[in-house]
Amino acid sequence: MRRAPRSTYEIGMWIRFLKVCARRPLAALSIVLMLAIGLVAVPIALTHGSDRTEAATNPRQLIGRVWLDKYPRNGRDEIDLIIFFGSGFGVYEHGSRYKATMEFFEFERQGDKVEMTFFQDKEQKKTKFSVKTCTDDDNFDLCLDFDNSPRGPKRYRSWGSDGEDSAHIPWARDWKLAAEKRAREAQ
Repeated sequence: MRRAPRSTYEIGMWIRFLKVCARRPLAALSIVLMLAIGLVAVPIALTHGSDRTEAATNPRQLIGRVWLDKYPRNGRDEIDLIIFFGSGFGVYEHGSRYKATMEFFEFERQGDKVEMTFFQDKEQKKTKFSVKTCTDDDNFDLCLDFDNSPRGPKRYRSWGSDGEDSAHIPWARDWKLAAEKRAREAQ
């Protein structure tokens, strides 16, 4: 497609711009540098946002965070909780802060698949999973969806940053530390 000839107004603006550049070369240089920086910074800023989304969808996000089926409003709310530790051991818990049942399992993750063996009954579960950003509950940033849930619901939720669980649920840190200690003892 061919561009129409420039108007006299456009040509006049370019001539004035070039005259200013001739009289003030440092100002012209700084304008050119700002434009160049803008041309580089905008694509970087746009890709930075997608990196965050990609990081959220990374299957490694499964490891080391507390995954809850819902946000507990108080210590008596019953929830399903699952934690996958980097050591290949995990904990599934159902109940409240004050009364719960707990199962330990070992797991192996390969990409977006996880194979789990529960210690008590030697039951093996294999399933695909996905970790993604989610907005279905304002209390959480991330969702963990199982094709076939190993225990409890098919969707669990968590937070994108380490330690954010403790900011939302005061006893989350204690939960995680106690579960990690029990998982080490169960090995």
